[in-house]
Amino acid sequence: MKKKLVLVVAVVLIAITACALLVGCVPNRPDKFMATWVKSNNKAMSVGVGEATLETGIDGNKIIVKTNDENQTIFEEAKGKLNIYVCLAGKWTAETVELTDEKAEDYKKTKEEFTKAPESMKAIEEEFDKNFEKKDGKWVGKGIYSIVSFTIKGNELTMEVAEMKIPTKMILNYKISIPSEAKAALK
Repeated sequence: MKKKLVLVVAVVLIAITACALLVGCVPNRPDKFMATWVKSNNKAMSVGVGEATLETGIDGNKIIVKTNDENQTIFEEAKGKLNIYVCLAGKWTAETVELTDEKAEDYKKTKEEFTKAPESMKAIEEEFDKNFEKKDGKWVGKGIYSIVSFTIKGNELTMEVAEMKIPTKMILNYKISIPSEAKAALK
């Protein structure tokens, strides 16, 4: 009986530790979130609302640019080549090109943009405590940043600028899956 109790307690402690580690994977402050986002290989950025949203994401060797499921492009780097899957109005086409091909330039530029932090992001990170304070669950800017606010929900950081009703979202732990219709179009 005592061994069972020790075993149950050990399992519960392992579960609590695992949950605490998972919660710690997504930072709860915008400056820390941004720093983690920049270093991540599984992330996305979304700008806009509803059908006017443009989402760009990276998941290891895959990059996606999409406005919705009916209109998107997925790039997949595989074996030194680049598979390009394009969906327009719900119809998939696909091709494989060399990474040196001109058609690979959009992929290269997007990948490069995802590997560096924008200057504005660096400025926010460097003096975050001085320029932002938490109010009612949001991080609100002070001084020149007074028009900016951030919220974090799950693995998403949303930035809003007062006069612009267009939110920008940064997403961590982003996954890209290639639909079977897209893979079939490659063959």
